[in-house]
Amino acid sequence: MKKIIITVIALNVVLTMFSACKNSNNPTSVVNSPISVPTIHVTGWKAIGVTGFTSSDYGDMQLDVFEGSPYVAFSDVDAANRVSVIKYELNDWGLVGLPGFNGFQADNIKLKMPYIAFRDISSAQGRVMKYNGSNWENVGAEWFSTGSVFYICLEIDGGIPYVAFEDNANSYKATVKKFDGLNWVNVGNPGFSVGRIVYPALQVYNGAPYLAFRDVGKDNELCVMKYNGADWVYLANTGISGEFTDSIDIQIYNGTLYLKCRYYDGDYKTIVKRYDGNQWLSVGSVNTLSNIYGGTLHMPYISFSNGDFMKFNGSDWQEYDSESLPIPWNSRVSFVFYNSIPFVAYRSLSASAVSVMKYE
Repeated sequence: MKKIIITVIALNVVLTMFSACKNSNNPTSVVNSPISVPTIHVTGWKAIGVTGFTSSDYGDMQLDVFEGSPYVAFSDVDAANRVSVIKYELNDWGLVGLPGFNGFQADNIKLKMPYIAFRDISSAQGRVMKYNGSNWENVGAEWFSTGSVFYICLEIDGGIPYVAFEDNANSYKATVKKFDGLNWVNVGNPGFSVGRIVYPALQVYNGAPYLAFRDVGKDNELCVMKYNGADWVYLANTGISGEFTDSIDIQIYNGTLYLKCRYYDGDYKTIVKRYDGNQWLSVGSVNTLSNIYGGTLHMPYISFSNGDFMKFNGSDWQEYDSESLPIPWNSRVSFVFYNSIPFVAYRSLSASAVSVMKYE
């Protein structure tokens, strides 16, 4: 009897070892295997829904993430090149309101859900609309500008929408407005820059607006100004000037104001600076950053229109897994961050198909 028991025990051990070895080589071959196989999570860029889920014209496109859901606003070729907004919900992309809801062709599209700003191509005037849960409606009057505009910026602070733009009614100088609940009102004097502005970037922090721009009337100097409650004032000299300065962006991160731009110094270079209260100090090296046009600053990250994606490690900029981001070189790209998670929408200018991905 002892021999039989020992033999049975030995046989069970052998079978268990065989099952474990078989399961490790082919985990699906054993239904009730005692071996637990851990799930492997691969970090990288992953598509949200199907790729190329809609078509659009060669106009603007912008991504936003609101309450955890990604939205894309774009010039919709299927709606006579008017503006449409789509949202990813319940594992599918669907329209937010009617397609082409604005009623005209538009550019300078800026999306900050539930608000959207754009410029009517025919009249060149600026407009802001808000999604009320079922439809898009005007915020205040149909137009927030009295004349034509360009380079529209849109920011929301405490539920209050702000716009900044190149103001044709004021010699193409800088104007900032906010909606007071009834009307669009000027923040400080309209046309407060020295001359015409290009590539403005707006940030509103605790009710205080900041505006960065290249001032053509000030020897193409890159300027940063803040509204102090009475006037627009300069925040030190950035030390950057030149007619080729572009790709301007600003952001307040952990209470510090950061500035990003691309400038020309025999070659195009991208630089990031921070304002310490008295002067602008470089953040990392210009030699490690891409010199590609466009891009978004979201400290400690920076993105570029070709899909390059970098992170500041405390001393310099380093690549941040751009290789798994399959963006064609001739794409229109929009980056946003939500709860420190990067999202990107891109559209190949040849295929005109929009895709959205996030890094997880």
